[in-house]
Amino acid sequence: MGDRVTLAWVSSWWALVYLLAAYRLTRLWTRDSLPPLPAFRQYVQTRWGTRPWAELVDCPWCSGFWISLGVVLLASSPVAPLFQWVAVPLAISAVVGLIASRES
Repeated sequence: MGDRVTLAWVSSWWALVYLLAAYRLTRLWTRDSLPPLPAFRQYVQTRWGTRPWAELVDCPWCSGFWISLGVVLLASSPVAPLFQWVAVPLAISAVVGLIASRES
């Protein structure tokens, strides 16, 4: 039979870290107010309006797919050990942000 894609390279722990990192990057890209992202989102929305590119800066479902794809590609590439140094803080930031949003 042909070659099969396997996910043996990722453990449960790293799958969770990469999932939370993708969530945090998607949130950062579509909703957070870290400069210069709000100005960039506004520029794209006014310049391209209803075109698909405008959806990529406003829709978490739309951009989340591409961000998750990027995370998977980075996690399965030769730079994965370096990417882990970025993914762990992003995952921790995601968890802390979710907990903080639940506090009153």
